[in-house]
Amino acid sequence: MMLRVIILLILAFIGSCASSENTSISLYGSSTEIRAYVLNFTPIGVKLKRVSKFIDEDLSFEKITSPPYMKSTGVRVRDIDDPQIITIAGEHSIKILVGTYRDPKRLFLLKTDVYLQWAFNEEDELIDVFVHKYTQPP
Repeated sequence: MMLRVIILLILAFIGSCASSENTSISLYGSSTEIRAYVLNFTPIGVKLKRVSKFIDEDLSFEKITSPPYMKSTGVRVRDIDDPQIITIAGEHSIKILVGTYRDPKRLFLLKTDVYLQWAFNEEDELIDVFVHKYTQPP
């Protein structure tokens, strides 16, 4: 029975990907892989308008989680060595929820939300892309 459910989920996922004309992101990839993929479409230095157009017209995602253009709000970045240290990257940003998945390796119990956040400087040029994955217990 469980195998049948897994097969149906896989077929539904493949069907939704095949019918979509938009760019979709594999949620199961590592943050580094997702970031590299997104940078192919929105490279460092492009203007905010190009990133907005990519999000609005080309990217398949669940929802925008911030106002489309957050003036004076950069991306909060935690220090790798000391997570208590938080710095702000950029002058403003765009943040979206790309999607949510449940990991089959963990028996589909844990829900993981995948967010993308683009940081821009004062000239509206992209300075970095951040991928945030938040795993929630059942």
